[in-house]
Amino acid sequence: MTEKTRIPFAPAAVRDRLRTDDDFAAVVPAEFISTRDVPEKLTRPFVTCRSATTTGRDAMLRKPMVQIDVWVPGRPTLEWPPSGDPEEIAWDIGGLAGEIIDRSSNIAFRNCGWAGNWVDGPMNLIDKTRGQDLPLYRAPVRVELTMRMDTAPKFAWMP
Repeated sequence: MTEKTRIPFAPAAVRDRLRTDDDFAAVVPAEFISTRDVPEKLTRPFVTCRSATTTGRDAMLRKPMVQIDVWVPGRPTLEWPPSGDPEEIAWDIGGLAGEIIDRSSNIAFRNCGWAGNWVDGPMNLIDKTRGQDLPLYRAPVRVELTMRMDTAPKFAWMP
């Protein structure tokens, strides 16, 4: 069997960076920043970090793009912050996330180090898939990471 290398999970790198930034944590607590789905019941801003695309010729030269989505429920569902336009709140949080990642350099994450670059966004979108009465105001931002693998870990779960 040919040896395979685990490439870094870039969405988790962005998630962890946002979770550890004091300014961001003051607005969106760590438990509301995820690489998974938006919860069914939402009463405050929530952030998802997901891969958008990954370019590069091999695992050592990756430039993954991560999309950071800010989700804010509409009034009166939105309990925190107690005032403000949900659409603008989403926009402001998206801008803050982009700025934090753009200013990040030489960030250690598991087996690698990375630096960020704010590519585009925020955009203002309204998601009404939950119904007209339950809009989610969304502000996606895309960032690109330049990742450098320090060690090449193997798949722990492969035989």
